[in-house]
Amino acid sequence: SLDHEMEGAGGAGPPPKRLKMTEEQHPTSPPLSSPAPLPEIISLLSWWSATSSLDQRRLLLDLRPSSELTKQQQQQHQQQHQQRRSLSHPSLTIASLPLDQVKARSFELPARHVQFSILVSADDDDVGKNGVVMSSIQRATQFLLYPDRVASNKNRKFRPWKVQFILVANDVLWKEANELNILHPAATGTNKVVSPSKLPLPRLWEADGMVRNVLLPLMHTQRQSNNNDRMCIWDMASGAGRDAVFLAEELLSSAIRTFATTAKDDNPNDTSSSTSTSRWLHVAAIDQRYNARQSKIVQDFFERRGVGHISSVVKANLSKWDIMRDILSAEDRKDSERSVTNVLYCVRFFIRSFVQSMAKCSTLGGGTIFAISHFCIAKQGDSWTWDHPNPDAVLERNELRDLFTCPINAGSSTGTSSTDEAWEVLHDEIALDSDHGRTMIHFVARKR
Repeated sequence: SLDHEMEGAGGAGPPPKRLKMTEEQHPTSPPLSSPAPLPEIISLLSWWSATSSLDQRRLLLDLRPSSELTKQQQQQHQQQHQQRRSLSHPSLTIASLPLDQVKARSFELPARHVQFSILVSADDDDVGKNGVVMSSIQRATQFLLYPDRVASNKNRKFRPWKVQFILVANDVLWKEANELNILHPAATGTNKVVSPSKLPLPRLWEADGMVRNVLLPLMHTQRQSNNNDRMCIWDMASGAGRDAVFLAEELLSSAIRTFATTAKDDNPNDTSSSTSTSRWLHVAAIDQRYNARQSKIVQDFFERRGVGHISSVVKANLSKWDIMRDILSAEDRKDSERSVTNVLYCVRFFIRSFVQSMAKCSTLGGGTIFAISHFCIAKQGDSWTWDHPNPDAVLERNELRDLFTCPINAGSSTGTSSTDEAWEVLHDEIALDSDHGRTMIHFVARKR
């Protein structure tokens, strides 16, 4: 369910297993009823040294309250506005997610297989669940490491996140940060408006590989070649909206950098470029599971990331293409002065009848782009060897290519096109998913 994704960051339950394998051939993770070992509480100097040999970036989740000031700051500067201290270094990605919001915003956490560290307050104990007095460390580790909370599917339990180390934001840490020359003042969090020049904001989660490596570069090229067109991006079955937020942030920040480079008065905080972007770019998260509460969660996510003005959240039944077709037609009518390029994509969502009808639809304009990242058999003639998803929901290797390149018969039922209105396949490759190694297809086609 959508609730499950928003609360579990898409990683709940035991990992999928290959079928017909013995325990020795496919070792499983430790029993989910056992808590993960408590990460080491470590000094900043030790953490910096321990993570210096990593090939990837240092990932740090800042769980402090957004408006936190240290006791020393409060004592010395009670009458002055002070900035909240943080860390900054080219090798460090640090994202803020206040501890009291972690459960509601857990879809902003890293994937379950990604290793990261946490930064917690050096605060007094607080009253936690059932009136138990708990420290920030206890509260953080209870949520992140103890998989005994029942998911929305009561037969599945949460797996812990891979927290490597715990840092405590005390005076010693800030002194060591100063010694390492990585001390950085950050805004107190009282201003909820994100400056466009700060985009994209740091993130510990990742967009889908197809969205990140295939669709985004294509969108940049599309914008350069069709500068006057309006681009509407539709994330179908968007869930928590991470991929939609990713595209909105990246495209908006690119437009702002271009504006800053070409503007006569180069002001990186000028919001006019951000405002003009809303005239040519719109990103919509669509899901039939959205209710009022869930829609607000996703829209608030857009707002926090600084892209609320170019985005929307839509509840729509995606079981039938006709519904989506009507949504596109309504959007096209909003701007009669410029052409609209529609970009439709879906990640781990596939309904054959929907895609088949879309591929044959005559009302889609030339230049419309369809992209998908979904489970797929690696080679033609092979079989699906994983227990999830069900083989019926898995694509055959050449299924999409055959569908989008096959000549379409004229004179069929409403919504079909003639043979000269086919699609051009722009990308068609097999990749592995990032969490379990299952084969996925990354496929992109454009209407001629």
